[in-house]
Amino acid sequence: MNSPKDALICDANHPLISQCLREEILLYHIDTQGEAILRESFERLSGKSISTDHDLSELSGGQKVLLMLCLALLSPARSIVFKDLRHSLDAHRWEHAQRMISESDKDITLGCDA
Repeated sequence: MNSPKDALICDANHPLISQCLREEILLYHIDTQGEAILRESFERLSGKSISTDHDLSELSGGQKVLLMLCLALLSPARSIVFKDLRHSLDAHRWEHAQRMISESDKDITLGCDA
């Protein structure tokens, strides 16, 4: 039987559920070590540093999508479906996202809503 940690669906049209990074980290089941990697990865991708108490409403739409990507890739989910990820990022960020996805050992599907 599959557990909730087996698969994850991430929709770039609704990238975050809460307004606090701490809550998103809990929702994605990310441990303390993963949290440090998350902050580092997000800063490298977006140029913006964040803390666990960061108010996520201050992020731009693209930054929220990048954060969702980082959270998903660091989650324990073995399979991830990203919906509309390509259409939500500029060419530069999309290139970085593709690199991160290709380096991941997860089963990743890129989909879009028609």
